[in-house]
Amino acid sequence: MYIIMLFIYTILEVIYMSKNTLKNKVKCSVENCSYNEERACSAEALEVNSMTGKDKAHISDETCCTTFKDK
Repeated sequence: MYIIMLFIYTILEVIYMSKNTLKNKVKCSVENCSYNEERACSAEALEVNSMTGKDKAHISDETCCTTFKDK
């Protein structure tokens, strides 16, 4: 019985970690973005585009997170 409970706990822990690992890899400091959860992006996918009118950016200021959604 103990082994079965430990196995179930391990599976639940893996599922929990897989859901929370990705959002913690992208930091977000935009306080009014609805995807910002404790300074981490919780969006399922991100879209970042160049603001230069071309497909290339040379510095981070030339990029824009278009996933942003105001609260």
